[in-house]
Amino acid sequence: MRLPDIKTEELSVEQSVLLEAMQSGPRKGGIGGNPLGGPFGVWVRTPVLGQAIQSLGTTIRFETSLPSDIREIVICTVGTFYQSEFEVAVHKDLAIKAGVSMQALERLCGGLDPKFSGVQKVAHQLTTEMLKQHRISRNTYETALISLTIEKIMELVATVGYYCLVSHTLNAFEIPLNDDMVSPF
Repeated sequence: MRLPDIKTEELSVEQSVLLEAMQSGPRKGGIGGNPLGGPFGVWVRTPVLGQAIQSLGTTIRFETSLPSDIREIVICTVGTFYQSEFEVAVHKDLAIKAGVSMQALERLCGGLDPKFSGVQKVAHQLTTEMLKQHRISRNTYETALISLTIEKIMELVATVGYYCLVSHTLNAFEIPLNDDMVSPF
């Protein structure tokens, strides 16, 4: 970890307000009971930026119309692309709870074709194209329109972008796994 530990009692007033916003929202207490775990311990150090980021994250995770299995496939695909251990360790379990096949997630984490089907396959393909080509091919977009609305495609693209930021944050500051986490890679 590149940042020194920070304790809640050491936070400035602005940082404390941000931490309270993070804890009082749908995330309820951070990750694994650690309010400063994962990217939150980075973002709390820059309260203005941190507030904007955590607000966007709350919207993307808890207020969009994307089905939870699709959202978690997108997040795990982004995290795997960036080899963001923390991100995938957290969201792999959420993906399984949302109905995503554990075997497909294991293949994804192993760098293999996850063999998703239906709309899950479309979401994974769209996400992969965004990550590798920085755009969506005509064929993938037209296929996505069959099973997703334009609104859901927009939400999916925003989810890709947000979780790129999360993965970059975790990787840039070398945020380690919590003691109770297992590396997905």
